[in-house]
Amino acid sequence: MEKKKIKILVVDDEQPIRKIMAKFLTHFGYSFDVASTADEVLNLLREKKYDVLFLDLNMPGTTGEMFIKEHKDEFPELRIIVMSVYYDKPQYVQDYIDKMAYAVLKKPFDFDDVIKYIQKIEGELNG
Repeated sequence: MEKKKIKILVVDDEQPIRKIMAKFLTHFGYSFDVASTADEVLNLLREKKYDVLFLDLNMPGTTGEMFIKEHKDEFPELRIIVMSVYYDKPQYVQDYIDKMAYAVLKKPFDFDDVIKYIQKIEGELNG
């Protein structure tokens, strides 16, 4: 059986973050798209099927938290990895991990953690 190649969507309002994530994902051969606003994200999610969404909590049009609350049911299989500078607030982080997100990455994040989560998801999808 052929392994499923995962599809990734990266959302961040900061162009440097989008660029470095794109460079990193390209280096490892992953299929991905990038977006910077809530409208772009929603359009892409409705056009294509993604396995992983790296979601910044700060984005034009809405907050990442509101985006998740409003659209999580629409995309139940999507694994959302929140990227945030607010990682030092334990209750806030715990709420995301337990209720809405697959994981939380503190900005600036370690790319070893990014690849760890991607590989874990690949393993889940490929059984």
